[in-house]
Amino acid sequence: MRELKFVLSGFFKSFSKRNLRSSQEFPIDFVVTWVDGNDPEWQKERKKTLKITEINSNGNGACRYRDWSSFKYWFRAVEKFAPWVRYVYLVTWGHLPVWLDVESPKLKIIKHEDYVPAKFLPTYNCQPLELNLFRIPGLSEHFVYFNDDMFLARPVKPEDFFVNGKPVHSAIAVPWVNRDNELPYHLFFNTYGVVNRNNDICSCIEAHPEKWFSHLYGRAMQFNIQAYQNNGLPGMLFSHMGVPFCRTSMEKTWKKYESEMIRTCEHKVRDITQITHQIFSIEDILSGNFEPGKNNWGICVNIEDTERIKEEYKTKYRKMICLFDKDNMSDAEISSVDKGLVHLFEQIFPEKSGFEKR
Repeated sequence: MRELKFVLSGFFKSFSKRNLRSSQEFPIDFVVTWVDGNDPEWQKERKKTLKITEINSNGNGACRYRDWSSFKYWFRAVEKFAPWVRYVYLVTWGHLPVWLDVESPKLKIIKHEDYVPAKFLPTYNCQPLELNLFRIPGLSEHFVYFNDDMFLARPVKPEDFFVNGKPVHSAIAVPWVNRDNELPYHLFFNTYGVVNRNNDICSCIEAHPEKWFSHLYGRAMQFNIQAYQNNGLPGMLFSHMGVPFCRTSMEKTWKKYESEMIRTCEHKVRDITQITHQIFSIEDILSGNFEPGKNNWGICVNIEDTERIKEEYKTKYRKMICLFDKDNMSDAEISSVDKGLVHLFEQIFPEKSGFEKR
């Protein structure tokens, strides 16, 4: 009975706070990571560092480093759908797209050595790049992190990412299931294991019941009731889309889990022993440093499914679309898909952006 009253109190309290929306008077930046796996110099360095030419293990295949011609349309989407963004920080090994205007006033080019501690470099592992994002010089306190395959699909507002100065998340403790023994799931499990060992989940939920049992979650609240009963997180409902972060809370989380952070960053490629950047969002949720929102960031679509991509842009229902790449593609398939993407995106974004050479 006491548990039911606690859940209901949080549920009804969430209604009273649903209209708390302060004006966004702070700058927001976008950060996007990109790599050109065809760069001969990059390949030479990787071979020298790893003593191998290609990585074919689970989660580290060719698709992790593949450069698609569609990247320029990522910038066009940002300019069209999020013109309020202060700067776009492009994180790169050192190479740059030939079409990029490096003098663009809204562009900041960041090399790995500009912010990742030297002891972790060179790296061919996205984890060190992501876990150290808060160190990027000049980056605003509030920023949204993207992979280069995460495209905006309709107009977005600052309030889609931050409300009252806090990142927007869905605090729904959905269990993770590793169906195919895929590497990323091992990283997620490691992350939740570390979090559960270092936090009293019940106490965190009790501190902010209106955020854990928000009316926005609907029936999904059942997962949080189970997490409260078990005093543990089996996972969280995160989408593979752009993620809002605050630099100061990221730095605080790094210090809290410094040994785990360092161990992960020391790896040159991904393996099943590491943690992910989800740990920053989880800590924001556990500390109450977030505002509840519906998990409607977007949808993942196979990169070759141009008809589905076209339909998603046509409906304008989702904020983002993530294009899923895959390893087992021949050169002919890659060329065909690349041409198809360019043809489609030229129809959606026919105008050059201010990030491109004229």
